[in-house]
Amino acid sequence: QLAVQHGFGGMESAEKARWMVHAVEQWFRENSGIEPYELEDFLADIMNNEFETVTSDGSLEQVSADICQCFNWCAAGNLAAVEQRLLQLTPAAVAACQGAPGDDNDDDDEGENVQVGCIC
Repeated sequence: QLAVQHGFGGMESAEKARWMVHAVEQWFRENSGIEPYELEDFLADIMNNEFETVTSDGSLEQVSADICQCFNWCAAGNLAAVEQRLLQLTPAAVAACQGAPGDDNDDDDEGENVQVGCIC
């Protein structure tokens, strides 16, 4: 959300975020037994390549674990567990997050990877 809100992926940031969802879904369909650390690496590559962003706040680890768990529940037909987990998630506090260097998305950062940290 932060990468899209601040345009880290350029003018196509929202489209890249939507593509990312489909890429993850396809990756799960084409591979069996994906482990959270594998998904974390996959997401980190996408964030780096598509949004020129390095996520350093530990969120990819948690998101990857949640996605893998929910996928396993769905595969087992346990949709109630997925719904329960979704209800437990707190809304993303994008306003409390910041990008570095500079959060103003100026042209001086073009071509540099931006590190994202959340101070929430």
